[in-house]
Amino acid sequence: MKKVIIILVFLISALTVWSAEGRVIPELVKPTQLQIEGTRLFVIEETTVHIFDLGTLKKIGQFGKAGQGPQEFQTVPGQLPLILSVQNNQLVVASVGKISRWNLNGDYISEFTYNPQNGLNPQYLRNNKFIALGVTQGEDQKLYRIVILCNEKMDRIKEIYRAEHAFQGAGKGLKVMEKKVFSYVANEDRIFLPGKEDNQIDAYDLDMKLLFTVSVPPDNRTLDQAFKDRLMEEITTNPNIKNQLEFLKPIIFPDKYPAISFFGAEGKRLFIFTWNWGKDTLEYYSFDTANGKELGKHNVLIKFQGAVSPYPITFKNNKVYQLVENEDEEWELISTPLQ
Repeated sequence: MKKVIIILVFLISALTVWSAEGRVIPELVKPTQLQIEGTRLFVIEETTVHIFDLGTLKKIGQFGKAGQGPQEFQTVPGQLPLILSVQNNQLVVASVGKISRWNLNGDYISEFTYNPQNGLNPQYLRNNKFIALGVTQGEDQKLYRIVILCNEKMDRIKEIYRAEHAFQGAGKGLKVMEKKVFSYVANEDRIFLPGKEDNQIDAYDLDMKLLFTVSVPPDNRTLDQAFKDRLMEEITTNPNIKNQLEFLKPIIFPDKYPAISFFGAEGKRLFIFTWNWGKDTLEYYSFDTANGKELGKHNVLIKFQGAVSPYPITFKNNKVYQLVENEDEEWELISTPLQ
């Protein structure tokens, strides 16, 4: 009986992986973000937002171009891209020092400028506030990466999270693949941030009241040399880093794999991904966003464009969607059901 159960589990997992669907979008060259709202697929590529019909992938329209004038976007490639949020049937596009609003057809509504020192890569929340990133120096003279809550005009309200920066100055090295993930996820009426321990995620309401903490098992596997070599090769060939490599050295790796690689949310579920790979799959834990109850551990197809960076990814309709470059240098939209 036990063998039968094992075989059934294997077959279910195999069916989950092979149910992935890939469809080519010929218009794309180098996408950085995707969002799905209703029957629309929105894809960011440099300073352009493409709009596609999700069912047919037929292009409906596009907007945006580089510049500092009205209806134009300013970005820093590889560091400060466009950030797209969808709220109240509007597209909220954040570029450097500007927030723009458009309807779901790509028609312009309004925009305002703000001081980018108040926060970078802001995302619009359902309570008309923004959550953004920043860097600050602490009283201990160390650099910290911070997450900031801002009002509807991008004025700072308060700092809500901080973590020691991976770079502390010339000669002190650059930490890569840090033990504790630095990220946030805003989903419906929840904000998710790293917890006190490196294997924890905290859940807050939109008023930043702590609701619960969820955990995944610690990862005690030693970081293998082959993985370090691959990551080091990517660092030394990255056009945004290689010219500054002498300034950033030494490159510091953790002794063990971190517990969490990245996390996301959709509907009433939080997904926390580990560094446990299977064949073409990545392990994740799912939790109920209402109360933090663990819903299960699964594997799903996740494609990486580098050693630690997945291809552009979003969660919608109980699926994980990614834009992946295939061997023919075409970009495919891959959708895979989540369990």
